Amino acid sequence: MKRSGTFPLFAATILAIAGCTPRQTASTLTIGVIVPQSGEFAALGEAAVNGARLAVEEINGTTGLRLAGRETRVAVSIADDRGEAGSAEMAVRKFADARVIAILGPVEPDTAAAAAAAATTAGIPLIVPSVGDPALTGTGPLVFRACFDDRAAGEAMAVYAFRALRARRAAVIFDSTTPYNATLADSFIARFASLGGAVVAAQPFSDERAQADFRPMLTRLRGARPDVLFSPNYYRATAAIAAQAREVGLRIDILSGEGVNSPDFPLIGGGAVEGVAFPAHFLMEDPRPSAVRFRARFRSTYQLEPDTFAALAYDAARLLLAALSRAGSAEPAAIRAALLQTRNFSGVTGTITFGGSQTPRKDVTIIRVKNGAFAFETTVRP
Repeated sequence: MKRSGTFPLFAATILAIAGCTPRQTASTLTIGVIVPQSGEFAALGEAAVNGARLAVEEINGTTGLRLAGRETRVAVSIADDRGEAGSAEMAVRKFADARVIAILGPVEPDTAAAAAAAATTAGIPLIVPSVGDPALTGTGPLVFRACFDDRAAGEAMAVYAFRALRARRAAVIFDSTTPYNATLADSFIARFASLGGAVVAAQPFSDERAQADFRPMLTRLRGARPDVLFSPNYYRATAAIAAQAREVGLRIDILSGEGVNSPDFPLIGGGAVEGVAFPAHFLMEDPRPSAVRFRARFRSTYQLEPDTFAALAYDAARLLLAALSRAGSAEPAAIRAALLQTRNFSGVTGTITFGGSQTPRKDVTIIRVKNGAFAFETTVRP
């Protein structure tokens, strides 16, 4: 959804880390963080700030960074984008004037696109924690992301269907007018076929918000005898599709995309969505040691539970700090080169490898609805 841009309230918020200020000194470097601190997305911004701050506090509390032979501390400066593209663009300009070494954020598609364009013009490395639009990193050579992109989400579900569920015949039902849904559908279809599966039916439709009766489409799909149904639509439409699939006798595994990752999904879908699996960047109940340690540190520091935005921002900050350490320099070209060389980085949202790309190859967490709640199922490498 497009939002009009206005001038931001540029937050002079400094997360007082080792008493540093945002001004560059011989022993202090500043990272800018652009997130919504006001407006409807403010809670996402708070989580991301907490995640990024935790990563910086950890390195300042241990070895710090050693650049050009000097011990270097890291400070963080926060700008409020209000969830508005214009505010995000202005925040980048303010950070360029302040000579920050890199920017983390924003966390929402419209603001991320605006910030990416502005950061490319300014020549500042930008790591976006949580936006999966495949086109984003094409904005410029200094634009990276910490999350997998939307294509990888669809590919991961194809791998999960073929290898874990042993499905060989798949059907897909999706809103072809929404880029996110269509991207997941296309990537699922291509990856499932590459594994040796057959997509026996694909049913596009228009505007999932207006569509109420999926029964005729589902009846046609049932006639193709699929083993699995992929519905890369948002949670209300997928809940309706799951319920109506059962009504028409289509009793097979149903998979979806991240758009169902809402607590309302099992509430709306009830028993019909029991067993539905979908991809995610992070689940608090993830049993992997790195995720367990992160949860413990986050809870101890903030007396809060970490969510996906906190975890991705934590990984984004750690990726940047690790790249700085390897590069031994805060020059944009050096940061870019070090990020591109990142391999097998142990993140709390998965093992991350850039391998020459600005979008990481990483594990995708698979979640299933079990007993009306979300439960960790496994991880998949697309």
